[in-house]
Amino acid sequence: MRVSAAFLLAAASAVQGYWMEEIAHQGLSPYHEDPDYQVFRNIRDFGAVGDGVTDDTAAINKAISFGVRCAPGVCKQETTSPATVYFPPGTYLINGSIIDYYYTQLIGDPTDRPVIKAASNFPTESTLGLIDGNQYGANGLAYGATNTFFRQIRNLVLDTTAIPAEKAAFGIHWPSSQATAITNCVFKLAEGAQSKHVGLFIEEGSGGLLNDLTFEGGQYAANLGNQQYTARNWKISNAQVAINQLWNWGWTYKSIHIDNCGTGIRMVDNGTASITLLDSEFRQVETAISTARASNTTSSSAAGTLVMYNVLFESVAEILTGPQGIIIPGTDGAQTVTNAGFAMGHVYDPFGPEVFTGNSPAYFPAPPAVLLDGEGKYYERSKPHYDEYPVAAFVSARTFGAKGDGSTDDTAALNKLFAHTAASGLVAFVDAGAYYVTDTVFIPAGARIVGEALSSTILGGGPRYSDMNKPHPVVQVANAGDKGSIEWSDMILSTRGPAPGAKILEYNLHSVAGEASGMWDVHIRVGGFAGTDLLLEQCPTYPNRTVAIEPSCFAAWGSMHITRPAAGLLMENCWVWVADHDLEDPSYRQITIFAGRACSSRATRAASPPAARIGAGARCQQRIFDIGGSHGGCVYGNATASGVVGSSTGVEVYNLNIVGTRAMITRNGRDIASYDDNIAGFTAGIGVYKHDE
Repeated sequence: MRVSAAFLLAAASAVQGYWMEEIAHQGLSPYHEDPDYQVFRNIRDFGAVGDGVTDDTAAINKAISFGVRCAPGVCKQETTSPATVYFPPGTYLINGSIIDYYYTQLIGDPTDRPVIKAASNFPTESTLGLIDGNQYGANGLAYGATNTFFRQIRNLVLDTTAIPAEKAAFGIHWPSSQATAITNCVFKLAEGAQSKHVGLFIEEGSGGLLNDLTFEGGQYAANLGNQQYTARNWKISNAQVAINQLWNWGWTYKSIHIDNCGTGIRMVDNGTASITLLDSEFRQVETAISTARASNTTSSSAAGTLVMYNVLFESVAEILTGPQGIIIPGTDGAQTVTNAGFAMGHVYDPFGPEVFTGNSPAYFPAPPAVLLDGEGKYYERSKPHYDEYPVAAFVSARTFGAKGDGSTDDTAALNKLFAHTAASGLVAFVDAGAYYVTDTVFIPAGARIVGEALSSTILGGGPRYSDMNKPHPVVQVANAGDKGSIEWSDMILSTRGPAPGAKILEYNLHSVAGEASGMWDVHIRVGGFAGTDLLLEQCPTYPNRTVAIEPSCFAAWGSMHITRPAAGLLMENCWVWVADHDLEDPSYRQITIFAGRACSSRATRAASPPAARIGAGARCQQRIFDIGGSHGGCVYGNATASGVVGSSTGVEVYNLNIVGTRAMITRNGRDIASYDDNIAGFTAGIGVYKHDE
């Protein structure tokens, strides 16, 4: 019998704690050396008080470091020691950095976000952040920034206001890469012209998602340098500079609200290749955007490309300034909305490059209504916290009979769990573990699924996945023709090799407008980690000779297949990756594994994946972005290590950034855009590519 929403909400009103704190934690890490390794840690159990007076630094760091873990300066990377470190409500005074570890989720109670407050004598000269996500040592960063994966910070308040304003204080130091996120956090910084405080500092990496963030005060709300990130739903006020872009390949900013700041976005460093800005607002700002790119440049460089769509400016003295002065004048108290789109950079329509600065409706056709919300903005939706539900609304996979030990066949147990919770209106909680399955795990419409510690892994293997000519799903969402929606977050999907016939995820569900499905932090990670049998030992590289095609290293037929009947799926921060190196190897040594496809979409109806990311080793995949045989498609902020290939019409690509290939765009066998014509520093960039016919 289905549990009614009214019952759940009534039960929720009677409980005091957040479900994550109250649920029985049975998560395990089956490949850790300690069979009793503890995945979930509550900082109160390690001595943290949270009264705003007691120094909780040591207790919090003890909770993070407890057990044999991948410690900075000792370990470079591994997947076998994941942890969720939970912060109950309270004010946690610290007098030194909280040192984050590899594969760690720092999560607070979203119903009453805990405050991490720096003491007035916080040692700014010897630390880098209230939370230091990647500590510096004698040889640089503890973890290679471009290999720092699978970590999150959620639901915290970072408060530096007790530190004198003239001292360089940082909220979070976060040089990280794919499958990482900072979500639902507040940064409280010293205000005023003398402030040297910075909320978020990122200097390296190849990033993921930064969403639902609030910044108050500071010299820089965010000081950012990274290959690529998606930044969504930020509120920034009273900062000298809201966003300082140190360098990038391509960043996409959406729903950025900047109020009462000196400068909104500063992109004056020549290492900035491109910025995409969507559905955003600037109010009471002196200079909304400053750039190093001149509007009348005759240079062939594509650096400093800027693309804007649906951006509002109100009481802004200067909208866009360059090295020669004002490019777009201010609003003088009125409102100006760049809803026709604005581009400054190289344009292909479909041939080029044309060096362009300005508005052109021809380059920015109206997006399909199905992709927009009620305000005409691109649809967005954050990962659910389920904070309105009591712990009784959650059903544990291990309680329901699944083992998660990496050897037991958990196919039947997971299928029963997902069928039961979907039919009952409950949430399936998949405890941390490795769930080996030998046949398809079916997720029906109505399912709500949440994993633990980004370490709830489904591993498909066995005879059903042995024939590449008969691909078989490891996980299947709905049957063709099914309608409804799902919510799915914080899980890993993979195979145990060899699995040449494994279609890791098949998605069939048709979701209608207003009831879109969502996948958040559901990562497809193919090979390269414990439990896959696709590691350095089994699948090494072959330097200085022809690569051997080893059937034992066939990892998957394909990663994700979105079928023709599917519609209405939002994917945010979902990384589809065929591993190019062994995540358990401290030297980052590369491996040679084979997978036929990454993400293949055959859907005939619009879907909205604003922040999905696809990655592969250079030897593993010939084409990383192929648009073929379709009509109508729009991509904002694409940064890849290969080119765009296609034969489609009605396609717009904004801020295409390419590394490592000479032909950036190929259509019907003809190279349209070359790397040499569009160099933007380390990468090559195109502001607008449009092909109507």
